[in-house]
Amino acid sequence: MGQFPISPISNFKALAVKKISVTISKEKSIWLICTGIAFVFWVAVKLSKPYETKRSVNLNYTLPVGKVFANVPPNSLEATYTGSGWDLLTKLSFRRLPSLNFNLSEWPENIIERNDLVRRIEDISKLAVLDVDRGYISLELDTAATRKVPIVLNKAIQFEEDYFQKDSIHCFPDSAVISGPAALLRTIDRVMTLKSTFGRVRSDLHFSVPLQDPAQGQVTISPQEVKVTIPVEQFTEKTFTIPVQVVSDRDSVLVFPPEVRVTCVVGLSRYDKIKAEDFIVEVDLSGGISLPGQNTAPLQFRKSPEWLRSVTIFPKAVEFFFIQ
Repeated sequence: MGQFPISPISNFKALAVKKISVTISKEKSIWLICTGIAFVFWVAVKLSKPYETKRSVNLNYTLPVGKVFANVPPNSLEATYTGSGWDLLTKLSFRRLPSLNFNLSEWPENIIERNDLVRRIEDISKLAVLDVDRGYISLELDTAATRKVPIVLNKAIQFEEDYFQKDSIHCFPDSAVISGPAALLRTIDRVMTLKSTFGRVRSDLHFSVPLQDPAQGQVTISPQEVKVTIPVEQFTEKTFTIPVQVVSDRDSVLVFPPEVRVTCVVGLSRYDKIKAEDFIVEVDLSGGISLPGQNTAPLQFRKSPEWLRSVTIFPKAVEFFFIQ
């Protein structure tokens, strides 16, 4: 059989690969070995020198039974360590953040001094501590207490035109139980919700909202959130003609006009329920007239439904005449 001729291009590639491999094995390998040895010695020298580094330390407290913090102490601090690079690398870099635990039932003082902090950190880390970022930690304890306070909704609602809140807001639950220092609880008379904002509202609102912390972490709150219902409906105007009733020490008094127009804004669900008999408009002349020649007196409602959006009288005053 005939043989295929060797391609000049294939021959060139084979020679190139062989040349490169020979070059790497003879020249580069020696350089890489020397560089690696030098790097190892450089790292060893660097890590044998003294260094300083900062790291956080967790602080944990065990409270006596029936006691709480009057002022919550810090839950961490920052310590400055010193030591050789090897020590810092092996004792800090590959371990969890160190923690100090204080059983306050056995702690004799209401303060943790800086020296106590440094000593305890050195004991658990096996490293020298140059400094900590706190000179002391104050431990103020108070008697644990609970109190039930009302929940107040913090809201901003913009209704569509002619739509308003129909009835009172319903929160479930309507109160919260707060627990914490007795002295602090005496200053808290309510718990606010986080602010809820709604725009262009035209139907009932149903939502849940978290409660605000009234003491920045010094008390616990139960529950953490409240369910809220805000009834909403469309309102419209309704007008009545109401006679003016006169309150006077005299028997013969005339007022003009004898009837006034009462206009109220009422929800559609109660539009047909409200009647003219639900209003009493009167003028009080029993106290006499304070200014000579004055014969007008303001009108006021003696009876009017509380659930109306608004109610107005026209005119707002009447003229009166005593008949001799």
